[in-house]
Amino acid sequence: NVIRMGKIQKEQLSTTNPMIFDYPFSNLKSDFADIFLFSKCSAYFGSDSGVQNLALVYNKPTFLINYSLNILTQFMKGGLNSSRFHPYPFIFKNIFDPNRGRNLTLNEIFDQDLFANYSSKYFNSLGLKHISNSSDDILEYSQDVLEYLKGNWKLDHDDLKIQEEFWNIIYKRTNLERINKIPAPIGKSFLKKNLEIIN
Repeated sequence: NVIRMGKIQKEQLSTTNPMIFDYPFSNLKSDFADIFLFSKCSAYFGSDSGVQNLALVYNKPTFLINYSLNILTQFMKGGLNSSRFHPYPFIFKNIFDPNRGRNLTLNEIFDQDLFANYSSKYFNSLGLKHISNSSDDILEYSQDVLEYLKGNWKLDHDDLKIQEEFWNIIYKRTNLERINKIPAPIGKSFLKKNLEIIN
C-alpha cells in the first residue's frame, strides 16, 4: 500500500487504485496519525521536506527525489552537524544555466561557488534554475526503490564506476574525510541519463 502524507496538498490524487490512500484529504488526519503511520511504514519516498524527519526518527529507509546538489554534504562525514551515511539511492535536481543552454556539471557547480552554498539570493543572482525530476524520472526511480526493498538492487561494474566518479569529483573539490567510496548511491537509470554531470 502507498499512503501520500502531508498536512497541506493543493489537489487530491486522481486515482481509483484501492492500494493508494490520499491521507491529506482524509478525516483520519491528525498529529498522532502522522507519527503512528511513520512508525509503521516500510519506507519513505519523497523530497527532503520536514516530514522526512519522522522517517529518520523511526530509522526507516528514505528514498529521496528532487534532492539539491548543493547540499550533498548531508551525506558526507563532517559536511553538516546532521551528516549521515545514506545507503539508499536518491535522485537529484539538475541546475540549468540559461547562459550555457544546458545543465551545470559538478565541477561547474564548484567553480561557481554553489556547493554547500545555501543562499537562494546568490543562486538567483546567477540566473540559474533548478530542474525538478520529471514524472518519467520518478517512475524509473520507483522501480529502483522496489528492487531495493526486495533486496534485489545491486550496482554492477559499470554502475560502480560512474557512481564512484561522481563522488570522486566532490571529494577532490572538498576537504572532507572519505569514509565510503559511495556515501549515497544515485538511482541507476537516472545517473546514466545524466552522465554530463560528471564531465
